[in-house]
Amino acid sequence: MRFGVLGPLAVWTDDGTQVKVPEAKVRALLADLLTQSGRAVSTDRLIDDLWGERPPRNPLGTLQARVSQLRRTLADAAPGGRDLVVSRVPGYLLEISPDAVDAGRFEALVERARKTDDPRSRAALLADALALWRGPAYADFEDDEFARAAIARLGEQRLAALEAHAEARLELGEHSTLTGELAGLVERHPLRERLRAAYMRALYRAGRPTEALATYGELRDRLRDELGLAVVPGDLARVERDGAESLAIFTELGDAWGRLVAMDPLERAAEIAGDYERAGRLRQEGVRVAEELGLWPEVSFKVAGLGRIALLTGDLDRARTLHERALRLAVEHSSRSSREFAEIGLGLVARRQGRLDDAEAHLRSPLAWLGRVGGSAGIAFITAELGFVAELRGDAERAVALHLEAYDGAAATADPRAVALALEGLAGARALAGRPASAASLLGTAAATRESVGAPLPPAERGDVDRITTSVRQALGDEAFATAFTEGRSRTPQDQRATFA
Repeated sequence: MRFGVLGPLAVWTDDGTQVKVPEAKVRALLADLLTQSGRAVSTDRLIDDLWGERPPRNPLGTLQARVSQLRRTLADAAPGGRDLVVSRVPGYLLEISPDAVDAGRFEALVERARKTDDPRSRAALLADALALWRGPAYADFEDDEFARAAIARLGEQRLAALEAHAEARLELGEHSTLTGELAGLVERHPLRERLRAAYMRALYRAGRPTEALATYGELRDRLRDELGLAVVPGDLARVERDGAESLAIFTELGDAWGRLVAMDPLERAAEIAGDYERAGRLRQEGVRVAEELGLWPEVSFKVAGLGRIALLTGDLDRARTLHERALRLAVEHSSRSSREFAEIGLGLVARRQGRLDDAEAHLRSPLAWLGRVGGSAGIAFITAELGFVAELRGDAERAVALHLEAYDGAAATADPRAVALALEGLAGARALAGRPASAASLLGTAAATRESVGAPLPPAERGDVDRITTSVRQALGDEAFATAFTEGRSRTPQDQRATFA
């Protein structure tokens, strides 16, 4: 038999005949079992998932009756169907192969595409995977708590597949067609950086560079206003090439605003590459252009960006001065997003100067505002920084609580870099609590997570990781550290999170 969760719940026999599953609680039971991918679900959890705070008079007996109904439905549909619902301590499981579920086939096709170098084959595999979707995952259970994690996970995987499909088609030269197709997706998911990057490349290659820069500017403004973040470019070589060409075009045209927009990704690319001199030079030029245009919130952002360069190069006094100037400009011109951006920068500087009370005050300042605007990514980052403050104060228990909160927030945003930061913080807390082997394992998982998206920590940002690593090496010795670190590299962030449950 085959099962469908990529849309409303569906069941088919092997010949494609649809199987009607009667009664809402029986359908919910089947959906609940499908969310667990072959793992047993306890009877207590099934009862809670199906009836919540209003259980029947005889909860276990009623659950067993619903299990019998489900078995009978499957048995009537196909020989052996009854045996798919298995009693196993502590409850029940659905004993089926992954490819019996459309979600399993989708994930397998996406994985095959990931390992395929040829863009035409990759695009075809991803098209087949996306064709399995009939609507939102678990569409008829979107309000049920038991399905929310699976809905979120599958929804994220679908978006990632759409992004990968667009990138493969760009390699095939389908940029003109993609401009129209991606426009609607970008409108529905305006904060997806990878999706926006594909849309920008499609526009640029279709001969529409001004629109490409405009959509980048919209993303940058949304991230700043809604999340308190700056855009981090992905493909640095492409950013350098396209950004330099765009900057040259706008310079020739004498378009100051265009120059300002074109410089922004070049600044970030230079910073990520560790070319702080060039990043600072571009950012200083950005300050000059923004001042000429009277764009004072942008001036504040650029000055804070110069403060970040000073922070990364170890000039903490200059970093503090520049962030204080950025904060004054933001307050004078009533720019809330640039104000909070400067506050975060001041918090980072204060922590590195050992002024932990000041660091906490600056970092906590933007939290209420970020909560109002839905800035979950910004909140996760600040919470991780507060976790480091707690660790430096010697409060291991508080540090763990904050970093777990940061991890959960980062996982919800699906940003591997933010997840890795929380894992690094948890490593510091474990080291402080006298558990160096666990700390080394967490460091290994964090390193592998960053490498999985091509974003290893640059040397200037390794301060906390190097500090924690040194402490753990001293406690374990080089050989034991290497063993635990290597073991951690093979573990997923979810595995590590589960050890704190």
